Amino acid sequence: MIEIAGKQVPTTLEEMVDPQRAALILVDIQNDYCALGGKRALDGEDMSLYSAMIKRIAALISAAHQKGVLVIYVQNTNLPDYRSDSAARLRFKLNVRGVKPEELPRSEYALEGTWGQQIVDAIAPQSDDLIVKKYRPSAFTDTPLDLLLRSNDIQTVLITGVVTEGCVRSTALDASFHDYIVILVEDCIGSSNRRLHAAALEVMRAQFDITTSDQIIRVWCARGETF
Repeated sequence: MIEIAGKQVPTTLEEMVDPQRAALILVDIQNDYCALGGKRALDGEDMSLYSAMIKRIAALISAAHQKGVLVIYVQNTNLPDYRSDSAARLRFKLNVRGVKPEELPRSEYALEGTWGQQIVDAIAPQSDDLIVKKYRPSAFTDTPLDLLLRSNDIQTVLITGVVTEGCVRSTALDASFHDYIVILVEDCIGSSNRRLHAAALEVMRAQFDITTSDQIIRVWCARGETF
């Protein structure tokens, strides 16, 4: 810890991932985005990063539970017939997907109440975990996430999930704008587009602290816990 302008600033991973001040954020690890039977897989997207990623996330969640770290699942949600999308949001989706208006899918991903919206079974939430539903890329936009973090005296957010260049990056940026220390868990984030995944990581390395799930678990183990 160092003092800058009278403020105590953590400088080590041990200080930043203190279980009493850190929260594990799981962004959009849902069936439509990550499961082999989900819509993105059925659309032919590259799912190869996700299987190993989810196993590492499961291990990190287990460690977090044993250490008493707050675990928050972020659940992307869409309403039928694009009722949750403004005109600007629809324009954004056309640009991101690189399609003409007539090519926009009639059925959206992660529709409210569907199997595709649900968290993947391998990391299903436990009773003490929190779930935050969102309708925009950032988990902070029009959601109670900031309130929940502040209510639990959280200083650092450990961000995992999908997709790297989209909801992960949006959530990380917004977390920093809300004055949280952001740690990206590099081996626990992924995308179906490897080129954009790599590009987004390169940009975020210049903005946030980045580590791996093993390093975080080792730090927590050193505090007297065995996982």
